[in-house]
Amino acid sequence: MPVLSTLAERMGMEGVGAQLIEDSPLFGAKKRRSEPGRIPMSRSASLSHVYSHAGDPLAVLQLDDAPAPEFIMPFANGRVTSLFNDGRRHPAIDLGGKLGSPVLATTSSQKIVFAGPRGGYGNAVITVDEYGRTHLYGHLQRITSRVGQMLEQGDQLGHLGSTGHSTGPHVHYEVTDPRGVHINPVTLLFAGRRVAKGYAWLDVRQESVGVRVAARSR
Repeated sequence: MPVLSTLAERMGMEGVGAQLIEDSPLFGAKKRRSEPGRIPMSRSASLSHVYSHAGDPLAVLQLDDAPAPEFIMPFANGRVTSLFNDGRRHPAIDLGGKLGSPVLATTSSQKIVFAGPRGGYGNAVITVDEYGRTHLYGHLQRITSRVGQMLEQGDQLGHLGSTGHSTGPHVHYEVTDPRGVHINPVTLLFAGRRVAKGYAWLDVRQESVGVRVAARSR
């Protein structure tokens, strides 16, 4: 059989045997061969939003089941300009940023008890959270929330400004416990971190992209 002889020369006898078995009608339809480069892949819903405010899609992997931090920064792209009682009576932390930036609730279940002009604080929003802590956001350019409103973490309450006694755009963030004793906001916003003036962040979840920059005081 000249055809088989030619095949045998090209493929060897084992190759001929395999080809004959594959092509034989006694063994059913010819197998469909897999296409190279097309590997089946599954998609995970838990990775549906992979993002970063810094523009790097690999910088932050936000998983659906990842626990949210108790506190987030009140706005993105800022730096620490003044610390808690740092050389003077200042029972708060000052966070400098871009004028007009959205200012967000730092933690969940904050009920607004005051919203409006408040002396040296300028335009301010004061809230009380579910643990009885009072939060004051001062020097706002504009207030976009109202008294009685319940804010969840990340809800916008106003825009960053420089109203009242202020030398530049920033948020004065002040927290007191249920007894009225001031809490150092560094222990809430930067839990477990050593923070100095000039500490900067890009994302409201500052632990993912926090960097240090040269300190500049007001």
